[in-house]
Amino acid sequence: MSTCLLALAVMSDVQVLDTASPARCEWVNLLAGDPAWQPLLPMHRPCEALTHWALLAHVEQLRRRPAAPFSDRAFDLALSLGDNIDNAQHNELDTFLAIMAGGRTRLSAHGGVQDAGAELGPGPWPFWCPDAAVPDTWKPRGYPAVPDFVARASAELVSPGLGFAWTSVPGNHDLMRQGTALPEPGIEAIAVGGAKMLRRPDGLDPHDPLALFVEQPAAFSRGASRNVAPSMQRRAVSRSEWIAAHRARGAAGYGPDPLRPASADTVIDTEHVRLVLLDTNHPAGDFEGSVGAAQLQWLDEVLSEVDAQPGRLARLSQLAVAFPGTEAFR
Repeated sequence: MSTCLLALAVMSDVQVLDTASPARCEWVNLLAGDPAWQPLLPMHRPCEALTHWALLAHVEQLRRRPAAPFSDRAFDLALSLGDNIDNAQHNELDTFLAIMAGGRTRLSAHGGVQDAGAELGPGPWPFWCPDAAVPDTWKPRGYPAVPDFVARASAELVSPGLGFAWTSVPGNHDLMRQGTALPEPGIEAIAVGGAKMLRRPDGLDPHDPLALFVEQPAAFSRGASRNVAPSMQRRAVSRSEWIAAHRARGAAGYGPDPLRPASADTVIDTEHVRLVLLDTNHPAGDFEGSVGAAQLQWLDEVLSEVDAQPGRLARLSQLAVAFPGTEAFR
């Protein structure tokens, strides 16, 4: 007879995002057929204005039935394996945490690419526009017309919170612009400003778009196609701010005495199992993750502690292999 020792509610790549952010360059997706640009994809997804609503639906479902489907064991922990947000912004992080821990939040879709305008000239709108009166290149492929989509997606939502222990680890999108570039002054000035670019900036034709984005992300959003409401809440989240925000909302593993100061690496001990969380973001940027020598030494130490405790378990989660830039090793 088997016994369930741990029940985890696992999610990943929720990517809560601010569709109107000037620091996003959705136009890159219009170049998807060019192999040189494909390493930067995706920069836009038709469903993106609803990501926080989808997370809320998950949270509400888990709150209604906080137990594993086969063992019926009450969940010990909900674990989000990174890319909790999309563009490393404070307003995105605030929304993610409000949904997970409980609270009120709003992310406006006004000004995003679903909110079609005249800025790109005549012809069909190149992004999905839910307005039935606006011709676009997506509705002919089967994407629906949805009445009042932008206004409804922009409405305030109220989350009851999970109601049981939860935590997350930072993925590449949690700490890097578009999950690829470290924050730098140029892109930060664009992010909090009121000018959003909807087309490729004039003269931008790099041989290696990915390398240029890592070094100069502002080059991809320089210029203006439309005006949006500026907001300081679009400033980038630092790792220390990410940790502090999780601590303030009660996320497991980020208590007042961190095991590794200024690091998101931590452990969570349950009755039978030690969960070891590693932040695998590359210190120089890029979406490919890495694990440093100091992290490996620390990992060996915390696993050795478990080895000295008969009957306890610690293993590495294979989920981390599938999601670059994150995340959780168990």
